[in-house]
Amino acid sequence: MDHDGLTSLADAIESDATSDPEVVAQILHVLREIQADVPKGEGLDETVLTSSDAALGLVCSVLPGWEIRMQGNAVSGGGNWTCSLRQGSGRDDDEVIGIGKAQSPAKSVVAALLMVAARRKRGYV
Repeated sequence: MDHDGLTSLADAIESDATSDPEVVAQILHVLREIQADVPKGEGLDETVLTSSDAALGLVCSVLPGWEIRMQGNAVSGGGNWTCSLRQGSGRDDDEVIGIGKAQSPAKSVVAALLMVAARRKRGYV
């Protein structure tokens, strides 16, 4: 999938369009493609959008050593979460930084991962 398609999927997560089975299927397809390069890739299913552990585990397998920052407000019925992924906090010139926003921590992590993939499609490392 190209940059615009990946960005569109991240936007779908941020606008909470993940109740649409087609959108979820597209997200999982792309995540499986991203994960395909990982030698020990485990099965990937919809829990990556509902379980923070599953989403963080995916990031750890795809982007080992990257810094994960989460910020949010836990409120009943949804929240306001932001996740940023970057190669490390010791540098302020990372070419690729993924930022995702969503109503749950897991979805914000997945949106951020999709943004990292989108930036890589544009040639950033």
